[in-house]
Order: sequence, then C-alpha cells, then structure tokens
Amino acid sequence: MERAAEREIRSYGLTPPQFDVLAALGNTEGLPLSEIGKKTLVTAGNITGIVDRLEAGGWVERKRCTQDRRIVYAALTPAGDALFQKIFPMQVQWSDRVLCRGLTPEERDTLTLELRHLAALFQQEADQPEGDPPLQPQEPHHEHV
Repeated sequence: MERAAEREIRSYGLTPPQFDVLAALGNTEGLPLSEIGKKTLVTAGNITGIVDRLEAGGWVERKRCTQDRRIVYAALTPAGDALFQKIFPMQVQWSDRVLCRGLTPEERDTLTLELRHLAALFQQEADQPEGDPPLQPQEPHHEHV
C-alpha cells in the first residue's frame, strides 16, 4: 500500500516528505517552519532541507514574520498550490479506496469518528506548550455506531 502511494507522489517529482510539507501548507496562508515540523513529525534540520528543495522547485516560498524577524514562514506559491490542489484530492481518494476496501458503511463511519478523535488528540499534543506534562487519555465524546 505504501509503495503505491509513494510511486504516485514520486510521479509528480516529489518525495513523500515533500508531499507531507505541501499537504501541511495546503489551504493555509503559510506556516512557521517549526509548525510544519510539528505537523509532519520532521525535525527542524530536515524541514529546512525539504523546504529548500521545494523552494528550488518553485512550489514554496519563504517569508519572514513582520512582528518577529526570527520566525520564518513557508507558503505555497501559485505553482505549489496548483500542485497541491491536483495531488491532494487524488491521494485522499486513493487512501479512502485502499483503507476502506471491504468495510461496511457503518464500519467506515466508525473508522472516520475514531480517526477524527485521534487527529484531535494529536492536535492537542502539538498545541501543548513545551515542558508541560503529556495529556492524559480521555474517553471519546461520541457514540460508536
């Protein structure tokens, strides 16, 4: 499954980590490099190299924060946004087709709810200030189908 997705991504001249950065930047005005690292689970040093290559390809541009010049943002260029708009829906369809093959509509609904809950937990963790203790698991606030 993973190899097929990687082949698809590479057919557009991207590596999987580059696609992850494009996906993180899609439908945003841009994000600080540190935030991209959190969203993609990539270290700061590696994010810099990935953004360098995306910038060289004309898909991403860097911008300095006007309030704090130490903060560097990355944003999709028009070419990068066009690539994102083309690839991302195909990846979502492909993932849906592969991941949900053989599931009943009820099982798909349950999987969707559980994945949304998991995404919310990841976002809570990413939003925690540095040095805070880890979040304690909580029961999901939805009914199982």
